[in-house]
Amino acid sequence: TAAASPLPTAKTVPPAMLFERGLQQRRRGEYAEAAASFYEFLTAYPDHPRSVDAQFYLAESFALRRAWSSATAALELFVQRTPDTHAFYGAALIWLARSYA
Repeated sequence: TAAASPLPTAKTVPPAMLFERGLQQRRRGEYAEAAASFYEFLTAYPDHPRSVDAQFYLAESFALRRAWSSATAALELFVQRTPDTHAFYGAALIWLARSYA
């Protein structure tokens, strides 16, 4: 008998495809799904050049669902690891302030 093909894992999905899936879900307002995609991206590709953006989008996905404790943790990680010149840094600080309110 032939062996069943394994289910695809994050490592078998190219990083660009995984990241784009998260962006598409975000655009459609599917924030829980987007968070899952960005989390999967960060887990599989932590050193990828887009991991900083994925961290922001993950945090934003939590904030948009008002999952403030998760948003705060993800935003604090983003701010700690990201230079203040990053395009999303200011938005992250605004979301972080909202999460403390």
